[in-house]
Amino acid sequence: MKLQGKIDSKLGKKSIFGYLLDEDNLSIIKEAKVLIDGEEYYSQSGIFKQFVQDKYANGYHGFKIEIPKKFKDSPKNTHIVELRDKQTNALLDKKELVFFSISHSSPAPAVSKKKLPKPKVSVIIPVYNTGFILEKTLSSIVNQTLKEIEIIVVKDKSTDNSEGIISNFIKQDERIKYISHDRNMSSSQARKNGVAIAEGDYIMFVDGDDELVPNCVELAYSTIKEKKVDIVNFGTTVVNCGNMAQSRIDMNQRMLVPFNGLLKGNIQKACFIDKKFAFNVWNKIYNAEVCKNGFNCVENGCFPKAQDLYAFFYISKFANSYYGFSDQLYKYNFDFGVTGGDCIDLERFKKLISESLILQALQRDKKNASTETDRIIIKNIKFNLINECYSKFENQLEFKDKNEGFNLLVEAFGGENIASYLAQKYWYQRVSIGEKLSNFSYFKESAKDIKTIALYYDTLSNGGAQRVFTRALS
Repeated sequence: MKLQGKIDSKLGKKSIFGYLLDEDNLSIIKEAKVLIDGEEYYSQSGIFKQFVQDKYANGYHGFKIEIPKKFKDSPKNTHIVELRDKQTNALLDKKELVFFSISHSSPAPAVSKKKLPKPKVSVIIPVYNTGFILEKTLSSIVNQTLKEIEIIVVKDKSTDNSEGIISNFIKQDERIKYISHDRNMSSSQARKNGVAIAEGDYIMFVDGDDELVPNCVELAYSTIKEKKVDIVNFGTTVVNCGNMAQSRIDMNQRMLVPFNGLLKGNIQKACFIDKKFAFNVWNKIYNAEVCKNGFNCVENGCFPKAQDLYAFFYISKFANSYYGFSDQLYKYNFDFGVTGGDCIDLERFKKLISESLILQALQRDKKNASTETDRIIIKNIKFNLINECYSKFENQLEFKDKNEGFNLLVEAFGGENIASYLAQKYWYQRVSIGEKLSNFSYFKESAKDIKTIALYYDTLSNGGAQRVFTRALS
């Protein structure tokens, strides 16, 4: 007998649920027990059983337990949940799940309670302290020419006036769904929670400080329907909101130009290796199933930086087709977020280098090393993330913070990865780079007696390598 089990904890639902299947005798329903951090809880099987049987046919046993209050209120973020056969105590499944209380209720009631038709598109907006422009952002969405949409606003523990603005919009527009986090979890978790409740056939994302042109959703929707693809990428207008140098605006504008036309096959490779288009999630529309599959692979938790790269890495992995066109339908308000600015202080630098958490998450997923293409993509991502952080350290971090900034950089990515990056990027400037870095406390404090000498050379001509090696040994 093969007894299979599954457990899950959908964020926003204060319960654990799943199913069991006896593969050899589909008429037998097995009982299970659930343990949280070693404490046993019997499942309320009757509540969930009929739903699972209706959906999956006979042979399945659904279970559901409400997460006990002691765990919901615990300061601990994650808990070990085990699913065991009630009769034999055999372990069927074991997962580390995130428990935190979020609300799907609106801060104010909608005007009408009538049932709305199924939306064609779900538009998801993570909101964190963007009250200064949020009214403009939400207005650009509620006034879209395509009306059959749902608008999912996820307030990520904002501390400004965002909730009042959201409340006013909810009073006027019954299409808005509202999620409120009880602590800041970053746009990564906000998007994931929004995707989990999205009901549209297609999904789009808008950042809480950006805007859509009036016919954006309609044109994106009609294009993805007509082309029958998994992803449609449209153009972006970069708006200079911080008196930035025009060269930086132009650079971002070039980076966001879509590949015009149809792509089929390995869409992930087309983005991350061939670099045919950028991985931003917000200037695209997605087949909902592909998008949901992608976000199911995104780890729960706070990822303050590089959330777009992380999410699109998985979305593109499930996609088999792409279509791009150049119409500029998205307004990217540059320099409102963490990416803008010519000079950064240490606190901002700490947030920027937190993108190392994305690299760690990708490396934890062993499936990402299953093919040579996977390994090349992860290697490229590692180099590009370190390159971005080192460039900001070198060119934008205030001079007084350079020493501590380098220590933080090494702590985030690891000394070997930083050394490998510097050797690859600055080999022909190695003397000047070495002199510059030698003044940092990281190298002075880690100095020790040398026991082994390693040599690197790229030619044996004229006996130069032999002479160096002989002198090293003498």
